[in-house]
Amino acid sequence: MRWMTGGTSDQTVDGEKLSDIAPEIQGLVAGIAGLAAWEFVGRLIAPWLIGQTLDPSGLIQLALGITNDTLALILHLAMALAVMPAGYMLVVMPITKRVLGGDSWPIAGAAYGVALWLFAMMAVAHWLAGLPLFLDWTAITWMSLVGHIALGLATASYVAWSTRQRP
Repeated sequence: MRWMTGGTSDQTVDGEKLSDIAPEIQGLVAGIAGLAAWEFVGRLIAPWLIGQTLDPSGLIQLALGITNDTLALILHLAMALAVMPAGYMLVVMPITKRVLGGDSWPIAGAAYGVALWLFAMMAVAHWLAGLPLFLDWTAITWMSLVGHIALGLATASYVAWSTRQRP
C-alpha cells in the first residue's frame, strides 16, 4: 500500500489515486476530527446526560500507574492524534474497502468506534486498571460507547472526504 508511505500527491490503492493531501497530514487531521468528536461527547454531552465527564487521562493514569496529569494527557493526545487515525487508515479502511466496497465509511467508522470501545473497556479498564469488566455496565459504559462511535465516525468521515469518497 503505497498510499501511506510516500507523503506525496501520488497516493494510490490498487492503482487508484486517493488524495492530494500528504498521508501524515491526512492522519493528523483525521485524529483531530476524531478527538473533537470524542471531546464533544465526553465533555459536553456526557455531563448533561449522566452527570459526569468521560476522562481518558484518568483511566490512563489508573491503568499505567502514572501520577503525572500532564503525562497522561500527552499519552491520550498521542493516541488520539496518531495511533487511532493510523489504525483506521492502515487497517480498517483497506479491509472495509475490499469487503464492503468504496462507499462504506459510515459502517467502517462505527465498527472502528465499537472496536476501540471494546479495547478501552476490556484491555485498558479491566485488564490494566483492574476495574470491573465493562465498568459493571453503568451509564459511563454506554456514554463511552457513544463517544467511541462518534470518534470512529468523525475519523472515517474526514478520511472519506479527503480521499474523495465524499460523505
